[in-house]
Amino acid sequence: MKTENTQIMDFCCIHELVADIVSKIENHINDDYYSIGVVANPDIAHELIKILLTKQYDDIDFTLGSINFCDIESGDYVKEYIVTVTNDLQLWCEPMWSDTYNEYLIVEVNDMYIYESSNYKVMKNISVNNTLIFGFLDN
Repeated sequence: MKTENTQIMDFCCIHELVADIVSKIENHINDDYYSIGVVANPDIAHELIKILLTKQYDDIDFTLGSINFCDIESGDYVKEYIVTVTNDLQLWCEPMWSDTYNEYLIVEVNDMYIYESSNYKVMKNISVNNTLIFGFLDN
């Protein structure tokens, strides 16, 4: 893993996580290119995309780039997904694990959020300026 800064943080809920992501995108909206990656389990990745697509944030409407979700109900894929949010307001999602190469994907983004229960091996192929390992407070 190549990272300049790593932090650990608990959010109260997924909506606070989304607000943090949207705030960073707003701060970089005029940059040539800026992206945030979120590595999380299927349930969190699915909920994150759903919230970003259904909520309005100060004239920001996210659109789908490419979404590659395996059948969540079947349980065939239980590893992490990478959700990428770009400053051109597109959402991308794909499995983080590649069966073809038998390893986690190589990811280059500006900022990365990694859910606390993710396999530590996801960090091996990440090149990023800032990493935030996150969880949610117990209610």
